[in-house]
Amino acid sequence: METRSRLTFCLYAWGANSYGQLGQSHVEDQCVPWLSDGSALRDRTARAVGGGGGHSVVLTGCGEVFVCGQNHKGQLGLGHNTDVLTLHLCPVLNHKVANVACGWDFTLLLTDSGQLLVCGSNAFGQLGVGQTVTHTAELLAVEALKEPVVSVAAGLRHSLAVSASGSVYQWGTGLFSHAKRALSPHPVPSHLNSKVPCLVPGLSLRKSHLVTAGSAHCASLTEEGELFLWGSNKSRAAGYQPAAFLPH
Repeated sequence: METRSRLTFCLYAWGANSYGQLGQSHVEDQCVPWLSDGSALRDRTARAVGGGGGHSVVLTGCGEVFVCGQNHKGQLGLGHNTDVLTLHLCPVLNHKVANVACGWDFTLLLTDSGQLLVCGSNAFGQLGVGQTVTHTAELLAVEALKEPVVSVAAGLRHSLAVSASGSVYQWGTGLFSHAKRALSPHPVPSHLNSKVPCLVPGLSLRKSHLVTAGSAHCASLTEEGELFLWGSNKSRAAGYQPAAFLPH
């Protein structure tokens, strides 16, 4: 009689844990990798993990989303604003999630159908749902994105998305002050001061398929393997360099 062992997924986490973002049922910091509470993930595999300023997100192979940690702005998408110390299932009703991205206090969930769902703080317009929403603990769809989305990214207080046609969109005003100082006396481009998705200029002749973001900069990779970057450029090993806020 043949027996087969079942592959068990284990989540190890370490570092700051002031809000329970390590998913270990307490708020003590960990200096070495430590096994998180795996009961929620039993018989599941992980596809991706993400972390914000004080919250964590785990995406499983079957498109489920588990969250824990800081939740004061509703960034866990659980319908409330209470911090969570162990992994909880996020109720993404009737959707399978293909990718996740976490900003400082907000979360982006990309479904397998190309819809973008968001929750958390919108103080800088980083959710892309307009300025009337200050924060939300319920998942909202970014209605301004008319095409299916294939890639998403979250910076500190700004967001990026690539549409199925290869267009790159940006929203959230988190880079506005950086750009204003760097570009003065010239005006700040609209994609750096928009609270709804806005096309990034300089990429119209390319077809992008992937975006990523740091706290104050952005990057886009095209199908041809070209890499375009924009945002703050002041932190370099060779010393200070002026910021560049259009794709280069």
